[in-house]
Amino acid sequence: MNVKDLTEWSENHRIIERTRNGFVNYLENWKKDDRGDFFDTFRGKSNLKVIEPKFYSLQLTHINGYSDFVYCNLVILYLGKDIGVYRMVFTLQGEVDEDAIHFVKYIDNTIY
Repeated sequence: MNVKDLTEWSENHRIIERTRNGFVNYLENWKKDDRGDFFDTFRGKSNLKVIEPKFYSLQLTHINGYSDFVYCNLVILYLGKDIGVYRMVFTLQGEVDEDAIHFVKYIDNTIY
């Protein structure tokens, strides 16, 4: 698959839109299911409106002996500062396989 094909595939499956929605859902579920961890991470601040996901990249990945996946990565901005990446992984059929947030090492210096 070349870049043009990947871009068209992404548009047909609404990958970026679905990843943004997945990010919002991830935060809401985290806040609901593990309030302590959520508030510890964001230092007691619960206003999700100051957190903005920004599209960063699409990646086609082949895992030897397993399968092929597309990774959609969003940079997570907190009051305009980069605090990490949200990644949603899709099968080539456009189904969600998994998602995760990875925060930068110095998040405590960013969220105050």
